[in-house]
Amino acid sequence: MSQSALSRAIGRLEGELGVPLFDRVGRTVRLNRYGEIFRVRVEEAFKALDTGWSEITDAVDPNRGIVTMAFIPTIGPTLVPRLLREFRHTHANVRFQLSQGGAGSVVGMLLDGSVDLCLTAPDPRVPGVEWVPLWREPMVLAVPDDHQLASSDTVKLADLAEVPVVTLKRGFGIRQITDELFEEVGVTPTIVFEAADVPTVRGLLAAAVLLVLSDNKIAIATAKRVITNRLGKPRL
Repeated sequence: MSQSALSRAIGRLEGELGVPLFDRVGRTVRLNRYGEIFRVRVEEAFKALDTGWSEITDAVDPNRGIVTMAFIPTIGPTLVPRLLREFRHTHANVRFQLSQGGAGSVVGMLLDGSVDLCLTAPDPRVPGVEWVPLWREPMVLAVPDDHQLASSDTVKLADLAEVPVVTLKRGFGIRQITDELFEEVGVTPTIVFEAADVPTVRGLLAAAVLLVLSDNKIAIATAKRVITNRLGKPRL
C-alpha cells in the first residue's frame, strides 16, 4: 500500500471513530492515547481471528477434527464404546462429542445441526436424512425363567395379547418397532409400564417383575435367570 493510500485509510478510520489516533509532530507520527486504546483491541481481534481459523481447521481435519454424534440408549453401553475404541486406533487425535436420546430426539439433533451423524433405528423416513442400515438383529421377548413362555424357542405376537408387558415409552426406536409389529398382526398389547430409560427396563427385567419387549442388548445386560425368546417376526 502506498503512503498516500495508507494516509487516506487512516483518515477514514479516524473519521469513523470521531477522534484522532495519531499525534503528528513535523514528520514524526506516533500513536496517541486513543490510538493506543484502539491498538490493543485490534491486536486482540487479530488473535481471536487466528484462533478461530485454527479451530475451524482442526475441526474439519479428518485426522484431528471433532465428530459430534448422537445415538439411541440401547446401543450406548455396548456398541458405541467399541466403535469409538476401534476408530481411535487409527485416528487417535480425533475427538468426539456424544449425545444420546430416543430415536426421535437424535434425529432431531441431526436435523437442527447439533450433530454430524446419529445411530438410530428404525429408518426415520425423514426428508433430507439418509439412513444406511449397518446391521440387523432380532427382537426378543425376555421373561422370568419360571414363566409359561420360558420354554418356547419362539413366541408369536398373538401369544402376548393378554400378557402384561413393559417396554420403553413412545419416542424410542424399539417402541416404534414393537408397535408396528403388533399393529401388523392386529394385536393390542397389555402394556402396564412404559419406561423412560433403559436402566429402568433392565431393573424391572432383572427383578423378574414383568415381560419385556426389547432388543438383544437390553436382554443380555440383565439377570442371568432371564430367558429370551425370539419373536416370530424379527426386524430391526
